[in-house]
Amino acid sequence: MIWIQNLIVIIISFLISRMIVDSDMYKGFISSVIQRSRKQASALITSVLVVSYALSIFFTNGVVVLGMIPVIKSVIDTVSDTRLRKDLTTHLTLALIYGANIGGIASLTGTSLNVFSVGLLEIFQIQGRENVTFFTWLLIGVPGTIILIFMSRQVLKIGEKRITSRILRFSSLEHVKVPRFKKMAIFFILNITLFFTLTGLQFALKPEKIISHFNIIDLLLIFYLVLFVFFAFIFPKKQKTALSFLKNFIYLLLFLILFPLIFVIESLREIQSRLSGKGPSSLKRAGLIPLQLFNAVWSLFFREKFKDLKQDYDKAYIPVNRIVYDLPFFGIVFMSLVILSFFVLLKIGDNPASPHLDGYLFLFFERIASPLIPRSGQLFIFVLGIVFISIFLTEVINNTSVILITFPIIINICSGAGLNPLVYLMAIAVSSNGAFMTPIASSQNAMAFAGVQGVSLKKMLKHGIFLNLFSAVWLTLLFYVLGKIL
Repeated sequence: MIWIQNLIVIIISFLISRMIVDSDMYKGFISSVIQRSRKQASALITSVLVVSYALSIFFTNGVVVLGMIPVIKSVIDTVSDTRLRKDLTTHLTLALIYGANIGGIASLTGTSLNVFSVGLLEIFQIQGRENVTFFTWLLIGVPGTIILIFMSRQVLKIGEKRITSRILRFSSLEHVKVPRFKKMAIFFILNITLFFTLTGLQFALKPEKIISHFNIIDLLLIFYLVLFVFFAFIFPKKQKTALSFLKNFIYLLLFLILFPLIFVIESLREIQSRLSGKGPSSLKRAGLIPLQLFNAVWSLFFREKFKDLKQDYDKAYIPVNRIVYDLPFFGIVFMSLVILSFFVLLKIGDNPASPHLDGYLFLFFERIASPLIPRSGQLFIFVLGIVFISIFLTEVINNTSVILITFPIIINICSGAGLNPLVYLMAIAVSSNGAFMTPIASSQNAMAFAGVQGVSLKKMLKHGIFLNLFSAVWLTLLFYVLGKIL
């Protein structure tokens, strides 16, 4: 079951990213890069671009952006020249956006949009979806994005002359030391190698099912997930006693049970806070309910209580409470509402007797897209059209919405033209990650633009349109060739 394999890879990658962030490992990585950049602005811009790209291949690019923003701020804070500061702020932030978005394109785990797209392949039962794995995505994604990184660096050189010759000082980041940096790096590399090898064997061998719907690769990954969860959440970080094991197990179990309640309460509190600027007392009291329920069970077992469920828990390697309470509750609710709204809009006017989606909004977009229906010798125009539409439509509406709108249309068009839609759906998914012009195109763009003060929107638009156009042409060529081969 390929979706089980992809899900396990995504879960473990997320947990590893939490370990990396909690250990400040990325700061040590950036520190070593800065020491080798000869303190030149041009070298630093290149470093931010390449580092954010490399990290986003294996970790969700949203996590990478959040981790890199404080680094960029620390660099900018060392610059006193106002003009230099403004130029450097924009170039470093754009380097982060470009690197994170392009790195997100390169792998299945690079961005949540990739995960969402693969989920839709399962929902729509697209032929060949079993070949979309961590291995195959990397196999095509990494070579395919190298040229985008090169081009993005050329785009960043526009207007860079004023800052390339300046020598900068980064005293706050030059000598950051991270405990167990080498061990963490080796651990990370071993996990990526394991995922790549197992999903590669799945693609090459396509092993038969041996237990229910599971093949040997499924079982190995399931076993590894159980093992990883055990050592991450249950295996004691300090004292290896039976009581410590039991405490970590009960701690994890209680958070899993209370998670739906915590999610509802925290989501309501964030929504109320954004609407009124201050949460009502009723929700503040409601926030104590999970703590009271937790302590009722915890004190029954161990005769002790927690003052706050958000307090540090240092008995496990990954504190589950940090994962739960660090979730962007409002963002999840907002995105869920957006997806639900578009689904409802697509279903309005849908004929239940029809085997495919034919609601009013869907038919409207399908009518607009009908000139793209590939005829003899026009496949290149078809790919060019869907890539351009995906990239530039993403600049004005969220990329998840673009996927929701375009996937059913392309499936319908390909069905009428006798084409397997898999490659063209992947072209849309990848292109929707390749929007670099506006802050609203993706959550990564928004986080970086809002998180670093002083970024020039004018330069973001000007640089971004060049990179958008090049990305559209390059991705068209890439997926046109893939469409011919597969």
